[in-house]
Amino acid sequence: REAAAAGAAAFADFRGRVLAHLARHKRYPEQARLIRASGRVAVTFTFDAQGRVTGVSLAASSGHAILDQEALAMVRR
Repeated sequence: REAAAAGAAAFADFRGRVLAHLARHKRYPEQARLIRASGRVAVTFTFDAQGRVTGVSLAASSGHAILDQEALAMVRR
């Protein structure tokens, strides 16, 4: 029980660190701003033990290619 709780806490901490890292690399493309594009993009990604991205793909489009491409670029950064 304690091991499961410790594992869950470690995962939550890891997830939080990944999300914080992504947030630091988020950008809103000027072209998207000009056309007032908005939406939600979902990406899936994998990375190795050193934190290098080994794969990234679009899971759900925002409906705007520029936002989709920026979301993929954000993960790669």
